[in-house]
Amino acid sequence: MAAPSSHGISSSPDRRAPFALLIGERNDRLAKVVRSLGLLERWSPSVDPATDRMAATGASVVILTRDRRYGPVDLHGIQRLYESRCAPILVYSECLEPTRRVLALELGADDWADPDCSDRELAARLTVLMRRSEALAPIARPPDNVEFGGVTFSRVTGELSCADGESCLLPRAESLILQLLIDNAGRPASASQMQAAIGSASPGSTAVHLCRLRGKLRAGGTQIIKRSRGNGYFIDNSLITGR
Repeated sequence: MAAPSSHGISSSPDRRAPFALLIGERNDRLAKVVRSLGLLERWSPSVDPATDRMAATGASVVILTRDRRYGPVDLHGIQRLYESRCAPILVYSECLEPTRRVLALELGADDWADPDCSDRELAARLTVLMRRSEALAPIARPPDNVEFGGVTFSRVTGELSCADGESCLLPRAESLILQLLIDNAGRPASASQMQAAIGSASPGSTAVHLCRLRGKLRAGGTQIIKRSRGNGYFIDNSLITGR
């Protein structure tokens, strides 16, 4: 028996097909561009911490349009979606205050498209984010868990587990940065490499994600992610087992 849709989420008959989760006011032009990329549509009227995390599972991209309650952009909604490790996030809305665009990117949005951009530009921005979402698919390479500096990282779930039993689920961007550092252990990864890995449109937001990750990986006052001045950041190769 098919599970009923909840909280106004409009779902596709075939959940296995690639789809975009669109949140906010319906927009015919946006839907047309999404369909032109071969994606199905799934609509939700607003960001909900539980249902949108469930609805975003398997999405190629999440698109936030104007919200009836919060106006052009729901900043709290962006942060909740980011923390739930959903697909890449595109904000599709007018931007009257440049600082709000920057804040949206820092809170977890991957890109922002103004409604006055061309269909071609909008499609191009969505295509770039869809490429990034492919990196979220589980990679068939054993083992799934990597140990370093007294913590265990799951490539599949993005969970960090410490020796004292505490654990946390890394947001999508932090998980991708950590995977980049693990795969390049002993070699510094530049800010531009990290920005490319997470598909961020802003060097500033990439720096925020890295800062948060380094804070979570500070073991007993010792920084696991070290800085090589002028080159980038790295994890010592000798710390990593089970890569």
